[in-house]
Amino acid sequence: MTRLEALLDAIAAYNGFRDPESPAYQARNPLMLKEFEGGVYRDRLRRFNSIIHGLQAGLFDLHVKCSGKSNAKLAPENLQGLVRVYSLPDGTAHYAARFLRKALHDSTITETTELKYFVEKTNGIR
Repeated sequence: MTRLEALLDAIAAYNGFRDPESPAYQARNPLMLKEFEGGVYRDRLRRFNSIIHGLQAGLFDLHVKCSGKSNAKLAPENLQGLVRVYSLPDGTAHYAARFLRKALHDSTITETTELKYFVEKTNGIR
């Protein structure tokens, strides 16, 4: 598991992705990514043909954002800023940090952990 995968899992868990009645599950879209058309995000949820496509799109989106290459203007460039970009409540950053501390066995992760942490390579965890 990579740090980026754990981050996707944290947000997907918050979105209720394992609940078959949730919008995220029904759309096969763990991050609840919005449709993007003509350079503009629409207020419609993207629907994927398979869970694999939804996961791949989510990982790509997170990689772009955590690498600092996004046009999303993340401010600050940490977990708090990331959840805001996904239009999630501020408390989601606390939930994600707690999830990530357990998943990655890293007690240093907080709401202010910089996003580059999730794309940096380390021994054993990518």
